[in-house]
Amino acid sequence: NGAGKSTLAKIIAGVINFDDGRRELGFNTIVSYYAQDVADELNPEYDIIETVDGLAEEKSIGQLRSLLGSFLFSGDDVFKKVGILSGGEKSRVALAKILLTKSNFIILDEPTNHLDISSKEVLQNALINFTGSLILVSHDVDFLAPIVNKVVEIRKGHIQTFLGGMNYYLSKRQEILEREEVIKQKENDNGSLTKKDQKRIEAEKRQKRYQATKDIIKEVAGLEKKIEETELKEKELEKLLADSSTYGNPALAKAKTFEYTEVKESLAHLMEQWEQLSIKLTNIEKQFD
Repeated sequence: NGAGKSTLAKIIAGVINFDDGRRELGFNTIVSYYAQDVADELNPEYDIIETVDGLAEEKSIGQLRSLLGSFLFSGDDVFKKVGILSGGEKSRVALAKILLTKSNFIILDEPTNHLDISSKEVLQNALINFTGSLILVSHDVDFLAPIVNKVVEIRKGHIQTFLGGMNYYLSKRQEILEREEVIKQKENDNGSLTKKDQKRIEAEKRQKRYQATKDIIKEVAGLEKKIEETELKEKELEKLLADSSTYGNPALAKAKTFEYTEVKESLAHLMEQWEQLSIKLTNIEKQFD
């Protein structure tokens, strides 16, 4: 709490200005942003169906009602005025509205606030089936677990990325806590040593750790670079495949689709290698705790 997650989400979404750095959107990226204040800004004079009508021109009223039904607004409920809705109901309308847009990049800040269990499940399923990119700011581990495949932790002014889902992140976080506890205990045990001896022992330990891990760290860094390059290639191909000049040329579309499949498989293989090396590195580092 208070680490700046919501501020960062607003900056990425383009909602607020920032003092330093740059914000650069990818080609054809369409951003939608949700936070509680977005739900509060819905027009209270509109009914629910009016609020979402026009966002997806290709959808009929029946299709809109079907989508609203998945967000627990059925029958005459869709004609309720927004002004009389509860906080949770407004949140559901705002979230349904976002999912009806043509956005391929959605940023959600604490989307489960004010939602009951049924509403959470509805949103969770919608996000699992969403084919674009998501940034979710949340403390709700159960909600996040089946959705996310990468975790960014913001703690004490530092950002750390975990290239895995919630279970992977929680496992790594537990390992970090255990290492910190061991270090703290050893510092207490070494309290009777002179500062000179403590420094010597720590220096020897650092040197041994360095020698034992330097090759793997180099491998991990190399893999992370390859992953970054492959993800960039994946995005370039996605952009190309979405271009009308590509899908208007069957031969080119077929070739690029094949290349895209190969890149996806290569990325999955690289991620698997990275995870195996990361586990190996963690196990070696534990020996020096």
